[in-house]
Amino acid sequence: YTVVPTDGVLTVARRAATLAANDKGRAYGGGNPTLLDATVTGGVAGGDAIQYTLATTATPLSGVGPYPITVTLGVNPNYDVTPDHGVLMVLAAAATVKANDKSKVYGNDNPALDATVTGQVAGGSAITFTLSTTPTPLSGVGTIPITVTLGANPNYSVAAIPGALAITTRPAVVSANGKSKTYGDPNPTLDATVTGQVPGGAPVNYTLSTTATALSGVAGSPYAITVAPGANPNYSVTVTHGALTVGPKPATLVVGHKTKVYGEENPELTGSTAGQVPGGDPIAFTLSTTAIRCSPVAGSPFAITATMGPNPNYTVTVFQ
Repeated sequence: YTVVPTDGVLTVARRAATLAANDKGRAYGGGNPTLLDATVTGGVAGGDAIQYTLATTATPLSGVGPYPITVTLGVNPNYDVTPDHGVLMVLAAAATVKANDKSKVYGNDNPALDATVTGQVAGGSAITFTLSTTPTPLSGVGTIPITVTLGANPNYSVAAIPGALAITTRPAVVSANGKSKTYGDPNPTLDATVTGQVPGGAPVNYTLSTTATALSGVAGSPYAITVAPGANPNYSVTVTHGALTVGPKPATLVVGHKTKVYGEENPELTGSTAGQVPGGDPIAFTLSTTAIRCSPVAGSPFAITATMGPNPNYTVTVFQ
């Protein structure tokens, strides 16, 4: 044979490959993942690496939602690369709103309500909420919830924790007013001065008493006026006892005038009193005269002298 050779050609075609950006996720306010990566299929082991870059438009303050992870291909002369973009999902950040506990005194206005917020992203959207509680100034002593009501917070998953408003007792003072009366008179009406009672609110309950009676004597004066607090769930009551002073009763003694005949025995000496308390102490006195049976007419009249005994409950005026 006479053989004429004809050379052929081996054409190397570009290899099909796929580059799929891997999906990622993070919380609102957190930084983007430091490493965006992709899954490469069709690359030749030991051959050229497939050139690409990955990028996303999301920033730390991008709101909740999906953001594309974009594949940008480099120069890949040996590959026919199909890019598959990915997704960066921004998720709601965990946060809490804890209503701060408060206290107030019965009768006062409610204090300003506030809360402690954790998890809010610095420079990001604010967590919206309102606080409320039901007491009024006249609500009684006890513990009332402070409610947290959340607003629209699309970038947060918020846990609301209620607080408590403690209503405490109000200080009050009951001071018995001092009284006075005259021996033998009925006791006056007892009363007291109350401070700290809330206008329009619950009254401060108490009773007043004394051991003195109409016939209690001056010697035992003053007599205590005792304050006994009643049930006062909304008050912390301090009492100040008072005193009832008994003064002597005005009275009079009129010494009776007498006559006798010279040589007769003296007549019985008498006096009339006014102002003595019925059922009470008698007015003590004695009467005397210097005249005797044989006192002469020339020395007449002879004085009849009243000598008062102990009369602690009377102030006696003597008329001779």
